[in-house]
Amino acid sequence: MTTSGQSAAERILNESEEQLRLMADSLPALIAYVDSDQRYRFNNKAYEEWFGLSPQEIKGLHIQEVLDPDLYTAIRPHVERALSGRKVQYEADIPRNGETNFFEVTLVPHKDDNDKVHGFYVLGNDITAHKRSERIRDRRLEFERLISEISATFVNVPASDIDMRMDDALRIIGEFIDVDEILVLQFQHEQEETGITHGWFKSGKVRELEFDASEFADRFPWVARRILDNQLTLFERVDELPAEAVNEREYLHKIGLQSAMVIPLSTSENVMGALYVETFQSSREWSDEVVNHLRLICNVFANALARRNISGRLTESEERLRSFMENSPAFIYIKDKSGRHLYGNKSILDFADLNIHEFIGTKSYDFMPPDVAKRIEDCDREVIENKVPLELDEYSFARNGEIRYFGEIKFPIILFSGETGVGGIAIDITARKRAEEALTEQLEFVARQYDVPRRDA
Repeated sequence: MTTSGQSAAERILNESEEQLRLMADSLPALIAYVDSDQRYRFNNKAYEEWFGLSPQEIKGLHIQEVLDPDLYTAIRPHVERALSGRKVQYEADIPRNGETNFFEVTLVPHKDDNDKVHGFYVLGNDITAHKRSERIRDRRLEFERLISEISATFVNVPASDIDMRMDDALRIIGEFIDVDEILVLQFQHEQEETGITHGWFKSGKVRELEFDASEFADRFPWVARRILDNQLTLFERVDELPAEAVNEREYLHKIGLQSAMVIPLSTSENVMGALYVETFQSSREWSDEVVNHLRLICNVFANALARRNISGRLTESEERLRSFMENSPAFIYIKDKSGRHLYGNKSILDFADLNIHEFIGTKSYDFMPPDVAKRIEDCDREVIENKVPLELDEYSFARNGEIRYFGEIKFPIILFSGETGVGGIAIDITARKRAEEALTEQLEFVARQYDVPRRDA
């Protein structure tokens, strides 16, 4: 039995559809039904609000007319699979109001009893918060990995390579945290002088300072004091600086700096400088994660630079010592415990008429009479065994038909192998002996002439 214009079945169906729509509209997920021609036949309120269309505007539209062209191109293979009768799940980046949201989308085919596909249902769940959380986590892990790799590099890098590695590390960090420049400022010579020693610039163009770096502490006393007090300084905007930072505020406004972080470079012994992280294009809120990671890497930088400085001073000392040894008229040498030469300076090489490669591995017996060589090597063994310096009694031997006289001092020395060797400094006293002999002869001649009695007679 039917009523005028509408049957009971139609009325029940309409009521069911209305209840389904009310239920769908109450859900936050994007829900839609698309027919086999890829045209919308049903959308819930969330779907319509997302794309900014009313039910009347969206119904009957082809999905290509609603979705962003790039988005439609990306999902088209999924749509075709759904229309072929397969359930599809995928993730989609859907832009809205200048931002991108992430959705997990499920397409469920609509089939009749004969397995014919008439369209598909769309269910889109917003997973933006989850994806962003994942990306933050992944970025944090990537940052931690980056810092660990940089730290490991500086543990084993030779002191001579530290400057190059420092420049590479600044570039990697600057690119990762997306800042405009990073500078390393160091106090030199016990903080009497200051200089920018390393830097990375996003633009690729070095920004010239408008002041001599050695004037830093005088020009910017507020931040200089904070660095020397080993205090962190950071600000999102220049106007956040305190009133006493008047010089800093004026200069930073002048160069157009937006945000900065200044982290002292300090070791257990002293503060040796600071790392400057700066932005010019936009202001930056410095997260605890970035600050903590950069403070960690600053500890690594400070220790590496301290090691480089110590190595540099040692190198200078070694060069001065080497210059002294090479230009000394004395014979300077080093032997191992078996008496073989490991080093000889220019004077002893010239005396032996050998180059350094020919000299290494020789023994005293190769240049001197056996009795003299034995005295020398007996003294060598005594020095090594007792680990105390000794002065060898004066000795002489004939070389090229001439008697040569030597005085020598020996001392224990620790070799690279960890064993004790012996170092020696031998001075040719032949000229002195000749002068003494000549003086003795003259005195004896005078004594004979005047019959002067000898004191020891």
